[in-house]
Amino acid sequence: MHTILIICDNEMEANGIRLDLTKRYSVVVKTKGQTAIDYFRKAESLPALVLLDLELTSMGGFEILNWIKENTRTKDIPVMLMSKRNNPSIELQAYVLGAADFITRPVVNATLLRKIDLHIKMIEKTNSLMAVNSQLMGNSSQLQSAVTMSMKSVMNMQQFIVGIMTSLITRKDGFTGIHSMRVRQLMQILMQDMVATGILNLGQEDQNIIILGSQLFDMGKIGVPDEILSKVGKYTDEEFTLMKQHTVYAADAIQNFSYLLPNNNFVMYTYHMCRSHHEQWCGRGYPDGLAGENIPILARMVSICDVYDALVSERPYKTPLSHEQACEIIHKSSGTQLDPTIVQVFDRVHLQFMAVSKA
Repeated sequence: MHTILIICDNEMEANGIRLDLTKRYSVVVKTKGQTAIDYFRKAESLPALVLLDLELTSMGGFEILNWIKENTRTKDIPVMLMSKRNNPSIELQAYVLGAADFITRPVVNATLLRKIDLHIKMIEKTNSLMAVNSQLMGNSSQLQSAVTMSMKSVMNMQQFIVGIMTSLITRKDGFTGIHSMRVRQLMQILMQDMVATGILNLGQEDQNIIILGSQLFDMGKIGVPDEILSKVGKYTDEEFTLMKQHTVYAADAIQNFSYLLPNNNFVMYTYHMCRSHHEQWCGRGYPDGLAGENIPILARMVSICDVYDALVSERPYKTPLSHEQACEIIHKSSGTQLDPTIVQVFDRVHLQFMAVSKA
């Protein structure tokens, strides 16, 4: 029987969860961070999964998560975080630190149990694959080839999805389609600088996924009526309300089918970029009115790429601005619409942005 470790100092909540879990699993509850760490150090058999309260009073949840992921013996144990903070930025931080899942309070035990079941099944499948791997060590070159082909198939599938969606967007609105492809190029330039300077700590695989997913940031416009999308002139209040829904259309579509790919980075990153790229640093954006660092950082990056390309591009209702004019507007928007830190990054790479716009 698999063991689930619950680290939570709310004993009533922990006991309620334990009652449901004990029908299928062995459950251990620790109400303090240090006692949980002591348990890890002394236990002969480690838990299959950890359910961790992010708001522990004795020791921070992120501190415990870091300890688990930095310890050689425990680093591979999946950790599900529970939090009362329904905050995309906090959730992204959890995933970056190595969390396997993020549950927002109030916890629905039936949903939690289902998620745990899925993670345990994934563990069992992984263990089964590892056993097969051990048996195939004699054919390591064939195995490596199979793994490489599998990874290539995943990337090809992601590119296939992005290609189809971009084609559909372009057919509906050629300007949006071309704009999306240029934003992807600008995101790559921005990300390379932010990784090189330590603002972002991402491996090459995550960088590739983000750059690919950024091309879908405006895909929700497929759901916007043609007469609004192609309108020349100022929107009425009602029309602008409909236009703003493109962020929600895309996010809802991703969320509705995300259960098919649990804990998938491509899904998570693309969701944040689609939903939040029109949020503003000052909190006056949409659809959620997020402000500052509460806006997912990937959305803040897309925002400046979106603004720059829109400014320097020709549209039926506007002539293109010069690179210098676009830079001036971006500087004036620093600290209001745009993240000041990312504007500083833009200042370092703006000539590369100009090269993309001239291509």
